[in-house]
Amino acid sequence: MEFTEAEAKAKVGAWVRVRDGSLLHARLTRGTRGVVVSAQLSPREEGSTKERLWAVCLEFFLTADRSASVLLRDIDKEQYMSAFEEIPAERAPENVSSLEGSPLLKQHPRPARSS
Repeated sequence: MEFTEAEAKAKVGAWVRVRDGSLLHARLTRGTRGVVVSAQLSPREEGSTKERLWAVCLEFFLTADRSASVLLRDIDKEQYMSAFEEIPAERAPENVSSLEGSPLLKQHPRPARSS
């Protein structure tokens, strides 16, 4: 079960909360709130073929002041539906963080490898 382009883009800005303890490896406990910050094509390998499927990126805030967060990339529809529940707009926090402003997405130069 995969997102269509329209479905993935429609999720941007949606607030969610973690359903259970299945994301403890990412420091996300049940009830942790986050927001869908982007939709993008995601490369996936299925056997010997590579596909580009639509997925979403979510940011979860670990502190009340949003100074610490966890970013989950390439979440497909099946993962989204099983791990998260959407929060109704009237109960969602204000001042949504944008993906561009996230300190986790800043690019760090990597040194070239020599042969």
